Amino acid sequence: MTRSIAVFWVLVLLSLSPAQAQRSNVSPVSAEESAAVDVALRLGQDIFRYDRAAWFATDAMLENVSNAVKGEIRGWIVTEELGGLRVTFWKKEGDGYAGAYSAKFDGKTIVGRHIYGPESDALSAEQIKLICAGQTPNPRELPRCTNLPMNSVILPSGKPSGSVYVYYLTAQRSALSIPMGGHHRYEVLDGQVISDRKFTNSCLELPIQGTETKKKPEALVLSHVLDPVPTEIHVFAMFASGLPVYAVISEPDRMWKIERVGGWPRAEPVEF
Repeated sequence: MTRSIAVFWVLVLLSLSPAQAQRSNVSPVSAEESAAVDVALRLGQDIFRYDRAAWFATDAMLENVSNAVKGEIRGWIVTEELGGLRVTFWKKEGDGYAGAYSAKFDGKTIVGRHIYGPESDALSAEQIKLICAGQTPNPRELPRCTNLPMNSVILPSGKPSGSVYVYYLTAQRSALSIPMGGHHRYEVLDGQVISDRKFTNSCLELPIQGTETKKKPEALVLSHVLDPVPTEIHVFAMFASGLPVYAVISEPDRMWKIERVGGWPRAEPVEF
């Protein structure tokens, strides 16, 4: 969708009266669609949580470790802990992996830091699994929307198989806009990519801040043709931008509002 179309949808949305933005005449949501929305809400929030934790932990790592250790670090993974998320930076060690530094993020700030030494505890099986999953896809093969390095987020898929999702996300180039195109997801199981997908057919950035000549938008609006319901990327964009996201689905013909309510994501169809 071009920027002009995106702006058109914003104008259409803002022209609706409260009485027009009701669910009364919206086609019913099937049980399958409702389940897919629930998954998107969970994944989108987790992507945002993991990405934010990695951002804070990276700042802490840069403050705490020597240049020699920084040179050995090859990546990071995030794991759930009581009271927060543990971000562990890892390095190669022989044919395997070892920890270099970790920091715990409680959702607001770093509350624990640890520099691994020669005799430190080994990484857990879960950590090794996430690291290995992240090494399986090759992001160099992906079409990109910017020349910036892509951000990666690795998290459990939540499926009974125990597979892992590896996301490659277009990096945000400016505080004035957020990228909606160029995001990809791989599903990895037992060292193999078993599925992969894109979330848009083209590159797209939407404004999220005002300028001297333009007001700050009240919401983000875009059309979506690849899924019958919103995806985790819509939910992630809602959290990252701090703005409601309206996804106009072509089949079935619906517009979904994705917003934050009491700290939790919510998505529901609205009439348009």
